[in-house]
Amino acid sequence: MTGSSRQLIAFLDESQSHHDLDPDTYVLAASVCAPAMLEPARDVVSGLRLKGQRKLHWRDESDPRRRLIIRTIAEIPLEHVIVVRDGQAGERPERRRRQCMERMLYELDHLAVATATFESRGRPDDRRDRAMLDAMRARKMVNSELRITHQRGDQEALLWVADALCAELSRNNASGTAATSRPLLNKSGFRLSGSTRPRKDANPGPCRPAGNPEVHFQLHRNGLAIDQ
Repeated sequence: MTGSSRQLIAFLDESQSHHDLDPDTYVLAASVCAPAMLEPARDVVSGLRLKGQRKLHWRDESDPRRRLIIRTIAEIPLEHVIVVRDGQAGERPERRRRQCMERMLYELDHLAVATATFESRGRPDDRRDRAMLDAMRARKMVNSELRITHQRGDQEALLWVADALCAELSRNNASGTAATSRPLLNKSGFRLSGSTRPRKDANPGPCRPAGNPEVHFQLHRNGLAIDQ
């Protein structure tokens, strides 16, 4: 019996967007890293902490620091995937998160990711994440080789990258900032749109058009703009 050929590890974080400027929106980001780059990438990101900081957290950083963080992330050889759910008014945040997570796990599976590492939200929530993956496996939406782990935010530096991606995309969405600066990592980044119901045996269809009362997703790969 041969072992799995999968080696990539993804680090994920999520964010709700600005309530007034970008309501009913949920963002889930993943940064995908090859095993050989884990320690170098962690060293670079950890080096961004100020004296006394246990972790980077976007909301605590000044604008100059945020620009430094994003520029530094752009130089690390990671692949980034961001799922944005544009939901309906009154939809519970946990439902938005589940829907984003379903889409994200589908995409990570197609990238042949071995492990998706989430920031722990406590044992009950972590169990729900694992139960969701089990349900997706049972429905053959993802391969059985994909697994989930959870880490405390202050114990895994690469979770801070996903936090920054979520926050920067939310800022761009809320402010209406156009993608006029160089993209994150991929100089010719692209954007895909995906259906709300991904299937393992088919390529997800186009996202529902803006203005349709149904929910829609946007999927971004390596296309997040940063300020010069």
